[in-house]
Amino acid sequence: MALIVLIGDMKSYHSKFNLIEREVEKGNISIVATLLSDDVDYDYLDENNVVNSLDMLKGINFDYFVILDDSKMWFDIIPNEYGFTQKIIPARVFEIPYFDFAKYEQLLQNPPSIISRHCWGGLLFNQLGLQFTSPFVNLFLMDVDFNKLAKNFTHYMNQELVFDREEYEHILKRNYPVGRLDDVYIYFNHYTSFEEAKRKWDERKARINYNNLLFETTTEVRGYAIAFDSIPLQHKICFHSGHIDSPDVIDFSEFMVNRQPGTLGMLVNNTANGTLPHFDILELLVNHNYKPRIKFI
Repeated sequence: MALIVLIGDMKSYHSKFNLIEREVEKGNISIVATLLSDDVDYDYLDENNVVNSLDMLKGINFDYFVILDDSKMWFDIIPNEYGFTQKIIPARVFEIPYFDFAKYEQLLQNPPSIISRHCWGGLLFNQLGLQFTSPFVNLFLMDVDFNKLAKNFTHYMNQELVFDREEYEHILKRNYPVGRLDDVYIYFNHYTSFEEAKRKWDERKARINYNNLLFETTTEVRGYAIAFDSIPLQHKICFHSGHIDSPDVIDFSEFMVNRQPGTLGMLVNNTANGTLPHFDILELLVNHNYKPRIKFI
C-alpha cells in the first residue's frame, strides 16, 4: 500500500477526493496527511491529518505527493524542498478510465518509453503525469520511416540527429525543422529551431528505458499497417482505419464512417487523453500480454 500526501486548495480537494478515496477503499493507497493552501484551522479532514506547511511533513513517512489543483507551484517548490520530482503525481491520473493505483505505481517504478509515430505518445505521457522517457514527443514521422526505425531501432538510436531542412506548417503559419537519423526523417513540427529540437531530443533519448518499450503507430494505409504488424517487436500497437487479423492492430473503420481522410490520428489521440476510453491504458503499459479489443465501435 502506497502512503500519499494530498496537496491543494479546498475546491480541488472536494472535486478530487471521491476519486482518490476509491483507491483507499481498494487498499491501494493510504492518505497520511493533507496540506491545504487555504487558511483553515482544521486538524482533520475526512478523518485525515491536516497540515499547513511542508515543514510539518518532515517527520511523516510517505511515498508520494498527489497534487490536487492545476497550479504548477508545487511542482517547483517540492523538488527544492525534497530533491525529487518522480514522487509528485497530478490528481488527474485518478480520472483515467479503469484507473488502478497499483498498476500506476508499476509505471512509476518501471517507466515505459513510448516510441510513437505522432502525438499519441506525448499526450499519453502528459495524461499519466510521467516524465518523457522517450524522444518521440512533439514530432512525427512518415509511415515508411517509422516502420524502418521500428525494424532496426537500436541502429537508428545510435545515430546522431542532424539537421536536414525546414518545412512550412500551414496551420501555425511558420517553418519548423526536419532532422535526420541516417536515412530516417523526423519532423519537429512543434519547434521553431533545430537547436531546441535537438536539445530536447538528446535529453529525452538519454532517458529511454530499453527494458520497457512500447511502439505505437497510426496509419490509414493498409500496407503500412501490415508491414508494421510483421515487425518482431515485443510490445506494439497499431491503430488502423480497417480490419487486419492481428491482436496488435485496432480497427477504427466503423468509427471513421462519414469522416474525412486524415482524421484518424486526431481520433486516436483521444484514446491517449482519456476522451475515448476504448481500453485499459494502464494495463496496456504494464502488461505486455494484454490485448485490447481489436474493433473500435
